[in-house]
Amino acid sequence: MLVPISEKHISEYAKAVKAKLEAAGLRVELDERNEKMKREDREFTLQKVPFVLVMGDKEAASEAVSVRTRAR
Repeated sequence: MLVPISEKHISEYAKAVKAKLEAAGLRVELDERNEKMKREDREFTLQKVPFVLVMGDKEAASEAVSVRTRAR
């Protein structure tokens, strides 16, 4: 699951990351909802999503993502 922290982070960069991951053969969903991060995190925990890739200003500037695993 690819999760931008806020609406402004749903950008060409987020879509490019999604495309690269799909090209590598990974199943990826881009969460474009405007929800609070804690609420999204709780939902992904309940859904047992194994990896959540989080994107914010810092990650977009360095062209990276933060990885959260279910086994925190």
